[in-house]
Amino acid sequence: MSYEKNYISILNVLACIGVVILHTFETGYTSDANFVFEVLIRAIAYCAVPVFFMITGATLIDYRERYDTKTFFKKRLLKVIIPLIIWSIIYFIINFFKGKFSINDLSFKFVFEYFFLVKTNPIFWFFVVIIGIYLAIPVISLIPQETRRKAFLYIIIITFVFNQFLPDLLYHLNLNYNYDLKFPLTYSGWISFIFIGYYIDKYEIVKKHRVIIYVLGIIGFLTMVVPTIFISYHKNESCSWFDEYYDAPCVLYSASVFLFFKSKINNNQIVTKIMPFFNFVAPTTLGIYVLHIAIRDFLRYFYTYSYFGMNLVLTLSILTICFIVVKIVQKIPGLRHIFP
Repeated sequence: MSYEKNYISILNVLACIGVVILHTFETGYTSDANFVFEVLIRAIAYCAVPVFFMITGATLIDYRERYDTKTFFKKRLLKVIIPLIIWSIIYFIINFFKGKFSINDLSFKFVFEYFFLVKTNPIFWFFVVIIGIYLAIPVISLIPQETRRKAFLYIIIITFVFNQFLPDLLYHLNLNYNYDLKFPLTYSGWISFIFIGYYIDKYEIVKKHRVIIYVLGIIGFLTMVVPTIFISYHKNESCSWFDEYYDAPCVLYSASVFLFFKSKINNNQIVTKIMPFFNFVAPTTLGIYVLHIAIRDFLRYFYTYSYFGMNLVLTLSILTICFIVVKIVQKIPGLRHIFP
């Protein structure tokens, strides 16, 4: 990462860990304490994906201060497209040998859609979304600095009200929302996080406003956790209240986490001591992301029991193995593009 701040590196690594947790703690409903622990740790980790997008906004919208648009596309798109193609092929082969499709299924339409719709690995949706965001950033970056603060705050507030809060509220009131009211600039939902990340990173937020955001973040977190636990126990089945990353509770929680790290992580003595570790791990996060599903599925042959303690061991095992593999491959000439 050419643009670097301590809290960005720390969040990058923690978000990577959070993604692995989300893809490992998938036991589902049980009538014991394991379910409560799983809901809590999944809810804590749920901000991981929004945080990745916020980091993108914080680090890339001002790319024109460092290089031109041609260089921007070369640096960003190649870093995403090459591993996407390579790992889509690898997972295509893995899925074939796992029996997810047969030779008889192969046709141009089947292969095209398998790759184009990222059926090779469901988590690769992230690459498709981030490519779209990269294509939008050159236009967003043209908003003048002198008007950017007000413009971005307007986008954030309007998006939250009409794209996130009102749809959620009406859904839980069993009422239909008119989605034509959604703010078109951030209609997809994901792009709203880059505005939040940039705004929090670039502009000073006074203490009383930070406190309000923290309180809203706590409310958002509790809104995800408490109904999930109580409704699930009542219905005797898993009923999650955090199904979408851009639902209002998750947006509030994720923004508060990003703001907390930006406000609290600075160059004090403790941070200075831990930064070598995070700077050492940070370049491996994308590699861990593309590899961890394969390692998880392999290790699950040996982890026959699924409960909180075992899922925690499985998560640590996945992270350790992925980190070692990625670090080794990154040092081999000619193979660095596999894990950029």
